[in-house]
Amino acid sequence: MPSNKNKVELGVFNANGENLFLLPLEAFNWQQGCRAQWLDDDLFMYNDFDINAQSFISRVYSLTRGVIPPF
Repeated sequence: MPSNKNKVELGVFNANGENLFLLPLEAFNWQQGCRAQWLDDDLFMYNDFDINAQSFISRVYSLTRGVIPPF
């Protein structure tokens, strides 16, 4: 059974199948992963869990700038 001890990584690949990077995640489900969704050619968002705030959140990641801090 899944537990809060399980961790996953979100892999980002280019069109040639080369792994660009992995992002560690604290929130996911087995059927839908972290629900990553592209917003444009540079930005995508994904679900995560903020351990300090003990809250589920969405993060935005920029291929050119990295993780964008929440507002």
